[in-house]
Amino acid sequence: MAEFYTFETVSYDLGRILGTVIAGVTVALSGITTVAAVFAVMGAVFLLYFTIISRDVK
Repeated sequence: MAEFYTFETVSYDLGRILGTVIAGVTVALSGITTVAAVFAVMGAVFLLYFTIISRDVK
């Protein structure tokens, strides 16, 4: 019975650790996606701005 209890305890601890890691990775990926989207929009606005300015200079 002690072996089963030890296995159950180790399995519970590993499951808790893996759950925390998976949740952290999910939050990090959603954060990275948000940051990437913001930079993509900023880059598009920046390019559009310089395209308009270059037309005025010519």
